[in-house]
Amino acid sequence: MRQAGVIAAAGLHALQYQRDDLAQDHIHAAELAACVADNFGDSAVRSATNMVHLTLPDETYGALAEHLSELGIRVGRPRWVLHRDISADDLATLCRGIQGFSID
Repeated sequence: MRQAGVIAAAGLHALQYQRDDLAQDHIHAAELAACVADNFGDSAVRSATNMVHLTLPDETYGALAEHLSELGIRVGRPRWVLHRDISADDLATLCRGIQGFSID
């Protein structure tokens, strides 16, 4: 249970001292979800709080991840989490990368 307390403490700290950052993360996630939906359709993405879940075929997601990697953007699995260290400029760069992707 000690580990649960560590996680809870981080959440409490964020709620007390970084509420504006949390709100901005949620806005960024919604903007990113809209960008993904514009490129892949509404059924390819869902957003909850500061997380964006992509539901693309594995080969499409792999090709997207490779395309983004060539632009200097590394992504892992298709659940992207926005946080306070991701700026509006970072988000714009990611959106441009997604918009520049096409399946050949």
